[in-house]
Amino acid sequence: MKEVFFNKTSFIVGSLLIFTFVVFSPSIHSNFTNWDDNWMLTEHPLIRSLSPAGIKEIFFGEIYNLNYQPLVFLSYSVGHHFFGLNAVTFHLTNLLLHIFNVLLVYWFIRLISAGKIPAFVAAVLFAIHPMHVESVAWITGRRDMLYTLFFLLSLINYT
Repeated sequence: MKEVFFNKTSFIVGSLLIFTFVVFSPSIHSNFTNWDDNWMLTEHPLIRSLSPAGIKEIFFGEIYNLNYQPLVFLSYSVGHHFFGLNAVTFHLTNLLLHIFNVLLVYWFIRLISAGKIPAFVAAVLFAIHPMHVESVAWITGRRDMLYTLFFLLSLINYT
């Protein structure tokens, strides 16, 4: 007799979650870097306040350091508001965004293909592809995570 809460899809999704988390979990305990983390996050004046005025400044204020990335800065501001400048939470957020993107890849490929196996293989390849290491492990790579999130949601919506 089949269990209600366990089927092939839930096994695949659970496997993707666990596999992706295990592969990228070492990045969680990293610290801030001196590449872009300082001017994009730790020294960024706009992320210090999640007030309506601060959010307005992020979206409509002067472009900070020639970078207009309002959703990225807003996500940093939310993280700073709830957890302060704790590198672990920023790394964990990137990892969770990547895991969500892996699940979206599975869902999208499942929509356009005939089976669960091709979707699973595509999602695994997406999860562990070396191209994603920088985006997940580097805090300021969040822009790639957010871009991918909205791109995959658009593809799924279009399909």
